[in-house]
Amino acid sequence: MRKLLGNSLIFTVSNVLLQALSFILLPLYSNIISTSDYGIISNINTIVFLCNLIISMRLDGALSRYYFCCKTEEDKKKLFTKLNIFLLFLSTIGYSFIVVFSWAFFVNKIGINTWIALVIAIFTKFFDNFYSMVSSYLIAEQKAKTVSCIAVFSGALNLVSTYLFVTRMNNKVIGYVLSFLVISMFRMIIVLYYQIVLWYPVKEFWKVKEYVRYSANLLPVELAYWIINTSDRLVITALIGTSSTGIYSMGSNFAHIVNIFIDSFNKAYVPFVFSQIGSNSEKEANNLICRVNQYFVAGASVIAGGVFVFVPSIIEIFNKDYAGSATVAMVLTISTFFYGIMQSYNVICNYYVECMQTKAKIISLCAVLNIILNILFVKKLGLIGAAVATVICYALIALGIKYLADKRWKLMVNMKKRVMTYSFTIVYLIFAWTPLGYKGLIIRILSSIIYVLIMIGINISLSDYINKKEGGTKNGENAN
Repeated sequence: MRKLLGNSLIFTVSNVLLQALSFILLPLYSNIISTSDYGIISNINTIVFLCNLIISMRLDGALSRYYFCCKTEEDKKKLFTKLNIFLLFLSTIGYSFIVVFSWAFFVNKIGINTWIALVIAIFTKFFDNFYSMVSSYLIAEQKAKTVSCIAVFSGALNLVSTYLFVTRMNNKVIGYVLSFLVISMFRMIIVLYYQIVLWYPVKEFWKVKEYVRYSANLLPVELAYWIINTSDRLVITALIGTSSTGIYSMGSNFAHIVNIFIDSFNKAYVPFVFSQIGSNSEKEANNLICRVNQYFVAGASVIAGGVFVFVPSIIEIFNKDYAGSATVAMVLTISTFFYGIMQSYNVICNYYVECMQTKAKIISLCAVLNIILNILFVKKLGLIGAAVATVICYALIALGIKYLADKRWKLMVNMKKRVMTYSFTIVYLIFAWTPLGYKGLIIRILSSIIYVLIMIGINISLSDYINKKEGGTKNGENAN
């Protein structure tokens, strides 16, 4: 538990520090990058992210899972080497095809400058795939300090390069994506170091069937998430325009603050749960995972609530063209809360391979629903409609993942504490509508302090509740 909390704290502090620096420059970008250019950037990232999911096949996810099946250091090196060789093969062929295909069929439609920006983004993803593999290995090793130091340094470098490229280049779209290529090339130095350290001469490197099968089960899930998280931008671009896409994307940036905390904790949470489920004492593991799960859910509630309440005050200092992003951010923050609930149970589904197909079906159905809701809601409600569609789909996914996880590994839940956590959070959200300005900001700060203290009082004593339970037999059969 102590190592989990320590690693979580390291990941969170580094990610928050990194993202805080990035968010400081958002008001500057809002005055330099037009909403139309920001919409083009968002669409490029959306398309490249989709291509990368298909090409990379999420092999880094297979590394995270099968690392815990390796019994020796030699086995770990074999796993790392095989997956990286296979990734190099897939990425080289896949991205070469996309660059040639986009030039032949789309350069006249999107313009040469947009095509150049697209190619730069493609090269960035090509390099980032290998760093993702290294990062997954280090996270599985629970080397939080190493991962965080790399993240903070590369993030600070990205901050400087983005500022220089965006402010000095006439084409803001190319300048923005070019700054990320610089960082990916820097991280390749780190990749090459670990490639040398972890390299193992394997003759039959193509024998990756088991890993690919696992990744193949992850792929439809990731594609479905892509649809839910980014297809709304394509719909908005088609129905309203790139300028509205830029406003929506800016609102999404603020909602992403919640994901920063959730994903930071999840980096330590996943290897912790994997190691606990594989332990000899299932009863003890169940109790411990349950306690951490409660903290996970409570933390997601606190962070989501805080972002929801403070976003209107923050957006106030932005360029007026981005004013509409405040409401978008508030609605999308609700979806990130459900994302947190989902992640707190998702780790159990990822551990048990037999759960993957059912999980993929649940999320894929929600992705199809998301497309339908986006088309319907954007026409009637505009940008808010897209955000509402995202909330609905994430709520359904969270319920589905929880149900699936409970069938495989039932967690004891103190319903009284859980209901109190949700209830006080809903009350706290009301303060988002306090007047803007200094008085409203003071009210928000004071209410937030009281809210956090209440949340600590409600959830910090969960261990006492668990200790009083007599059982929690295998897989929580006596749980409420």
